[in-house]
Amino acid sequence: MSSVTFAQRLDLVLKALSMSRARLAADLGIDKSLAGRWVSGAVQPSAYNLERLTVLVAVRCPGFTMLDWDRDLDGLADRLGVVANGAPAAKPAAPRSTPPRPPSGSRRGRPRAGRAQRRPASRRASARAS
Repeated sequence: MSSVTFAQRLDLVLKALSMSRARLAADLGIDKSLAGRWVSGAVQPSAYNLERLTVLVAVRCPGFTMLDWDRDLDGLADRLGVVANGAPAAKPAAPRSTPPRPPSGSRRGRPRAGRAQRRPASRRASARAS
């Protein structure tokens, strides 16, 4: 019987939550390379980061605790509402309680930062006349 690593558990969690390593890193405020090293198994998260990771997962999967990281893959998949190979189980995980963020760099409807808004031509002419 092979032992399941934290990296395998984290990979399952990320797939079940449809979360990328980049999103994980951004939500935890860590470097993307660190998230990648966790998933590859090169390093384990510190106790502090494991707690923050658990809170992040619990927001999307209510009731998730630090003890859930000790489950085998089938038990963890069941806890997340998925089958271990990534297919949805009979009971899906609870929906996200926070709305999705707009894509990074999306500036629609907002003026550029650091630039004054340009006056309409009619107001520019009256401003010069005074």
